[in-house]
Amino acid sequence: MSDTNENNHPEQEVPMIEPIEIAIKFPSQPEAVNLTVFPVDTVNDIRQYIIDSSFGSRTCFSLWFQNEKLNEFIEIGTLDLQAGSVLELKEDPYNEESSRYHIQKVRESLGFNAKPSEDSSGYDAGISAFSQIRGLEPASQLSEDASDEEKEKYLAKLATEAKEIMESFDISMQPKISSFLPSKDTPLIPGAKIISLSHWNPAPANLRIKGDILYLQVTTLENDVFHIVSHVSGYYVSNTTGSKFDSSPKKINGKFQKSHSLYGLLQVLSPQMVIQIAKNQEILLQKDASVYLPPSNAFLTSPWLVYNPSAPKPDMTRTQTIVSKSPRDWNEELQSTREMKKDNIQDRLLRERLLNKLHHDFTEVATKGAIAIARGEVASQNPDEAQEAQIFLHNGIFFSYGSDSVGTFATEGGNAAARVAVGKDLEGVNLVNQLDVDGICPLATVIVDYCGKRIVAQSPVPGIFNQGASDEIDEAGEPIVASKIKYGSVEGKDIVANDEKFLPYFTKIAEAFHLQPHAITGKDNQAVELVTSLETKGWDGTDGRKYILDLYRTTPIDIEFLDSVDASDSAYPHRLAFVRHEAVEEWWRYNVSEFVKEEKAKLTESNQSISEGEEEAKIDLSKFSAVFNPDSFTSIADKKRDEQTTKDESKVREISKFVSETLISGFVADIKNNVLNTPLDGFQLAKTLHKRGINLRYMGKILDMIKEDDKDLAALKSLLVRQIVSRSVKHIVNSISSKLSFEIIPYAIVHIFNCLVGYQFNSKPEIELESELKEIYASTNDFSSFVSLTPDSVQKAIEKEAFVRFRTQLQANWIEEIGLVQLFRELSIMLGLQWRQADYKFTAASVVETSTTTTSKTKKSKAVETSKTTFAITDLVNILPVVKTTTVKSTLAEETLEACKVSIAQGKKELGLELLGESLSIHEQVYGLVHPEVSKAYSQVALLYNELDQKDLACEFGKKAVIISERVNGIDSTDTIFVYLNLALFQHANGNTIGALNAIKHAFQYWLTMFGINHPDTITTMTNIAIMLSSLKLFQEAKGWYERSLTLASDINGEQSISVATLHFMLAQSYASLGEIEESIKYMRLSHGVFLTLSGSEDKNTLDAANWIEQLEKALEGKHNAELAAEQQVKVEKFTKAAAKLSPQQRENILKKLNVNNDGSAISKEELEKISVDELLKFIEIETADSPAVVASKTTKSSASKSNEDGSVITTPGAKNKNKKKSNRNKRK
Repeated sequence: MSDTNENNHPEQEVPMIEPIEIAIKFPSQPEAVNLTVFPVDTVNDIRQYIIDSSFGSRTCFSLWFQNEKLNEFIEIGTLDLQAGSVLELKEDPYNEESSRYHIQKVRESLGFNAKPSEDSSGYDAGISAFSQIRGLEPASQLSEDASDEEKEKYLAKLATEAKEIMESFDISMQPKISSFLPSKDTPLIPGAKIISLSHWNPAPANLRIKGDILYLQVTTLENDVFHIVSHVSGYYVSNTTGSKFDSSPKKINGKFQKSHSLYGLLQVLSPQMVIQIAKNQEILLQKDASVYLPPSNAFLTSPWLVYNPSAPKPDMTRTQTIVSKSPRDWNEELQSTREMKKDNIQDRLLRERLLNKLHHDFTEVATKGAIAIARGEVASQNPDEAQEAQIFLHNGIFFSYGSDSVGTFATEGGNAAARVAVGKDLEGVNLVNQLDVDGICPLATVIVDYCGKRIVAQSPVPGIFNQGASDEIDEAGEPIVASKIKYGSVEGKDIVANDEKFLPYFTKIAEAFHLQPHAITGKDNQAVELVTSLETKGWDGTDGRKYILDLYRTTPIDIEFLDSVDASDSAYPHRLAFVRHEAVEEWWRYNVSEFVKEEKAKLTESNQSISEGEEEAKIDLSKFSAVFNPDSFTSIADKKRDEQTTKDESKVREISKFVSETLISGFVADIKNNVLNTPLDGFQLAKTLHKRGINLRYMGKILDMIKEDDKDLAALKSLLVRQIVSRSVKHIVNSISSKLSFEIIPYAIVHIFNCLVGYQFNSKPEIELESELKEIYASTNDFSSFVSLTPDSVQKAIEKEAFVRFRTQLQANWIEEIGLVQLFRELSIMLGLQWRQADYKFTAASVVETSTTTTSKTKKSKAVETSKTTFAITDLVNILPVVKTTTVKSTLAEETLEACKVSIAQGKKELGLELLGESLSIHEQVYGLVHPEVSKAYSQVALLYNELDQKDLACEFGKKAVIISERVNGIDSTDTIFVYLNLALFQHANGNTIGALNAIKHAFQYWLTMFGINHPDTITTMTNIAIMLSSLKLFQEAKGWYERSLTLASDINGEQSISVATLHFMLAQSYASLGEIEESIKYMRLSHGVFLTLSGSEDKNTLDAANWIEQLEKALEGKHNAELAAEQQVKVEKFTKAAAKLSPQQRENILKKLNVNNDGSAISKEELEKISVDELLKFIEIETADSPAVVASKTTKSSASKSNEDGSVITTPGAKNKNKKKSNRNKRK
């Protein structure tokens, strides 16, 4: 989408927002509390800060300034506040709403679990493993003046720790999913046993008019029971008991106990509560606040594997939730917030913050409503119609099914087309939100996929239920209902409206989407000019606002794909195969670049011929146009065919070809050439393809493009197969589930998973329904739709679905190579399933392995007998909704962060750091502290601080990014894994290699669960581990990791690749560090050869390798010389000792021999110096060999002695006599 909207503020300078130091004066406190605020903060923000920081003890109050009560929604910047200004806090009287809110906040502060229902949030939502990773706190560093001995001891200690960390890490083993979750934290003990509404509620009328609001029953940790009255003035203990009502105040220890705050009253009544709260605070202070802070504008992610659900604890308050007295007017809130001013930074910040909060609240309520509708718990507005055609109005939200209930898409695929249409409509709404066009109103929209049903929730458009009658009368004499649709199709495709009041707003949207104005032939063959698709409607709301609806046709039909699909039984399920917006943008940019190239060529020729003094011509972009007709190749476009129709279709076909011929081949080439990293799992693959403008239906085409010998694309191929299978299974499961009752669906899912994921363990799995369920649902459910499934039938159904939707034939052995654990994970997340964490048996071998680890034979046989299938019905603990929603991103936060990056790139470091802090502040204010966008911002900030060599801050923000990502993206999401790997690099750069190894090991274990080891990026990760170990002088261990990386790189990239050359280089260095010079030279020569071949002789890497070879060869020569010198020294010492034992006569004989050549001439002094020690020793041996004593000694030693193990000499029997005889013979000689 092109950047044509003036509201995007591309050139707006981002001013700095200066904070203000003020003070808050509390009642009954002598000193005021200082507080830093910003001009964009509201009074309500200060109120919320006080509520959160006071443990819920202060919730009902107002703020006053200069004896005037402040409006909650007024901005601080509009008040006359200066540094040091004092705001006074005054306690307000309670009503029922504020009293219930106060009780809720006090319960939360005491440690009662305030989590939402598992139906929508799931078990173990927002779980984090960060606090259990050792060594991530700043390590104690040696002082600069430490001695060499102290440094060696410190390094040895670190090396020992590093060895312990890595010894227990075997990358060749698939991590057990039974240890997928971190150790469960010990839950905090609440500060009271029971705090709930009493059975004496509601307050009788005679006491209600005197101030009684609610009655509470509290059981303290001391087991004391108190009945407390919630009064307009506060809380006090009454004389009420469990069997007798008396709301009069009760004396405790001779005093009437009363407080404006329930928390303050409980502090007096329960000393143990104070002690327990202090213990809880101490536990929480040991963790980063991001670990336990609740999100304000985001949802916590629930893992696909969970702990065994514990039995619920009794708490009456769970049944006493606050029910809103009246539903919110979502549309009015949304549109009035969108209409807020955005003239300056303060206005934009407040507007974006309120919009984000509103969309979050809407999504939360819509999700719960959709679950209730799917379970049949909400009455419809038209119960007499078929279920798919029913609509609902619940909690102020309009609900409908994402199906073709009235035949709108009968010719385009029916329900399959309708399901796609609502998804594309949501994408269109998000893009219109991003454009932020004044005067046009999109609707808040949420899509909830739950148990096979797709439910659409929207903010009700004004007038949808009460369209008035017009003055016209139909043929039957009845007044015709006046349509509120003023632009686009009114009734089917025959009546078309184009009210000029909508034209300016729709034109802006059309320009941004590159839509071509075109004529539509309506009723009576009248041509009507439209700038958007016929299906996009303009609604004239009864509130006077103009609304835009049905944005599913904002991109062209992918006609090349549809034409290539066979029109047989395996035809594509629908004809709403649209090109993605990202692809249209890429096509538009390509056309811009081509236009500029052509114009430049023309200008070059024309400028050469201009006279002196004339201005050179410039490129006129107003001549450029690249637009398309969104209604081409539709039934309405075929009504009147002419030359323009042919041109329009040609343009749409051009865009379609651009996707299939340019974008797809470019994607594959970028993966192959390492320009683009290979995705790690199916979800990252889908996100990457979408970002490149490639629809997922092309996964089959991409798969078929990969050849068998393309090892560098093997990881991508594996991902494509798994994603094709996962999405095929999703459609199969949804199709079966949509026809089943809610309580039967878990049995169907478990059986399908046993047939697919557990087929190797049990090739004939069976599922047995509970008799009660089978009996009660026998007439309404077709059990045979899933009970009769077998592994073979499931695999065939997947193969058929894969061909229909992705146009590819899966290989015969696809199920054997897909990776069952990885498939299990991706399917579970895709379908919103939560399984009990356990050691599931995927193969028969896993049972044998398990049984061999069991010591008792009876236990072994029993374990095998009870495991009939991989999954039991008790293993599936929850089914969650999969939610897609409209969002509003903060353009202000993005602009500020971008300005920061530009400033740093330009060398303006101080300004860049100021903008960096400003951007973080805006992110936190708009999104809240716990949000995916905040995690992303922290990650970028950490990278910037690392580049600026501020390692401590890089580590700090890296930790925050990890924690928040774990909670909102998932502990095993690709986003979380990569921020963990970045954190490891930051920690290593900051000198904390132990923490870095722990972080990288943790991330790598999830990596292996998600994909396995055979991934291109595994090479980088293992290489980083080797570098970290080398920094601790663990060269032998580092060498092992380098060798693993080299083996994998050779297999994936081939021997003649830069990655292999680089690893040869690093491995050579590792060998050099170990003193193995020959091996080092061997690998360095391999590295040099590859660099020389691929990069040339002048490349830096080639020159570095050559230099290393030269230095290593010198080192090797030096090593050899040193060895020779040492050997010579030994010989010299031997010669010296031998020469000392010579008699004068022997010395004279040797000298005579040395001074005479073979020809009898004397040897010169120079020649004498050249005689080696070996030759001198030889002369001595010859001379001494003639000595009788020497000969005797040699003979005796050689013939009669044996050396013992301890070096002593053993003399054999008769040796003495033999020695004597030999000695006599020698003497005679």
